[in-house]
Amino acid sequence: MPPKDKGRPSKQRATELGDEIIVLALTHFRLYGYEATTIAGLAKALECSKHTIYRRFPDKETLFAAALAFDRKIVLARVASIDTSASNSLHALQQACHALFELALEPDSTDLYRACIGAVQQFPAVGRQFFQTEQDLQSVLASALQQAQADGYIVPGPAAPLASQLYHATIGEAFLHSLLGLEHVGTTADQADLFARNWAMFVGAYGLKQP
Repeated sequence: MPPKDKGRPSKQRATELGDEIIVLALTHFRLYGYEATTIAGLAKALECSKHTIYRRFPDKETLFAAALAFDRKIVLARVASIDTSASNSLHALQQACHALFELALEPDSTDLYRACIGAVQQFPAVGRQFFQTEQDLQSVLASALQQAQADGYIVPGPAAPLASQLYHATIGEAFLHSLLGLEHVGTTADQADLFARNWAMFVGAYGLKQP
């Protein structure tokens, strides 16, 4: 726990404290939602004054946007590190899709999305930010899918629409059901069965051959 305010912090400490505020705010937004998260509550948890937070973030809306941007940066870094070193391009596409599937069903992902659903009417930019993240995730699939098309595993055609179909077929349904707290996506085995079934349906509809 950082120490209580004792005068003006050093430049390094000021940067560290700004990061700590964002990380803690992100946790609170996930756990309690936008409305229930307060600057006073964050200040108490950090053992600092509300003024310390307001110097960096003039209002809760600005802090919320910073927390979402921080989360997006983490997500995209994880996506960039997805291992697609399978022996053939169809397996590489499956690996990429499954990695995104697991990322989407993590509790942190569903909790934050629930918080954003509650805030999106008040802050339309939140919805646009989540939509852009979804587009970035689909672009990862599109790149892997193009190689699978080139190798003759997937039907030819524009990769972006097919990547969108793959994303929603294998990830979208599971993510929605996880948001709703449905039991059939509650265990690792259930999630594996759901992914395998939806992947097989996609390959059955758009696949040309098996490796």
